[in-house]
Amino acid sequence: VTPAMDTVSCTAGPLTLILGLEGGVVVELRKGEEAWLKAGGEAQRDGAAASNASARYHGAYPLLPFIGRLADGRFSWAGEAYALRPHALVAPHALHGVGWERRWAVASQASNAITLSLDHPGDDVWPFAFRAKQHFTLHPWGLALTLTLTNQHHAPAPAQLGWHPYFPSAGAGL
Repeated sequence: VTPAMDTVSCTAGPLTLILGLEGGVVVELRKGEEAWLKAGGEAQRDGAAASNASARYHGAYPLLPFIGRLADGRFSWAGEAYALRPHALVAPHALHGVGWERRWAVASQASNAITLSLDHPGDDVWPFAFRAKQHFTLHPWGLALTLTLTNQHHAPAPAQLGWHPYFPSAGAGL
């Protein structure tokens, strides 16, 4: 049995947003009973996300401080070579940074808005310290998202950020 994920939620009109603190994920975004994001994510694709405790299972998750894969977990920045720990799903490569695999804190919560924060001190997954925030504002007509990353390293540091959403495919076509 998988332990339940700690969640926080908010509503606005017919919309409900549920966020999971493990990975800073969107667990659910729905209008009434209609899901606007798909639970299940990549659970069917590689088996690695079959548990609802995994960020890859949920409707969306944050990608930061880099997106995609870093080939062989290696990159250069400011004249220095870096080697990151390989990610088990794509070894020998690094995958999606740390945001989706770390626990986020609730920085603020209102009836229709939630801000999550993540303080990363720097480690072998990503050597540069930063603070990230995800701000979600739910309106009766939709969801507004803001994602920020503030460098807390002693020098300039590289960063990319975004979200990895899964939309329901029922009724979709080319």
